[in-house]
Amino acid sequence: MFRRGIDLQRVVVIPDEEDAIVSTVKELSEMVGPSGYVFTTGGIGPTHDDITYESVAKAFGRGVELHEPTLAALKKFGEEKYPDIKMNDGVKRMAILPVGCKLLHGSGWTPIAIVENVYILPGIPSMVTDMLTCNEEHFVGVPIHRVI
Repeated sequence: MFRRGIDLQRVVVIPDEEDAIVSTVKELSEMVGPSGYVFTTGGIGPTHDDITYESVAKAFGRGVELHEPTLAALKKFGEEKYPDIKMNDGVKRMAILPVGCKLLHGSGWTPIAIVENVYILPGIPSMVTDMLTCNEEHFVGVPIHRVI
């Protein structure tokens, strides 16, 4: 991201608590402004404490809805990689995205969900790297040059 001109300004670690996520997302979104980027990682899995999609949606006054194309990709991935695991409500939760979000795709089934200037990514580092690399052209900043 640095070579795209995006300069990291802050890293914040917060708990899986709705109020903490909502307030932090609002604060950082306002701080970087409409041309900046806020990246979240984690909290989009199948367990009860994975509440990032819902919390980011709430931060912007939006709801969440089942995104059928993401669910279809999730089912296909699951059938190929984990044929013995059945689709359940927890797994389906991973396809419930903020209403009106934009999507960017990497090489896997999980999309980057974008709400305003907030980019919601999974918590698995290799997936984050893949997703950002596959979508590098989407991210622009002020070119940074250094002379040594």
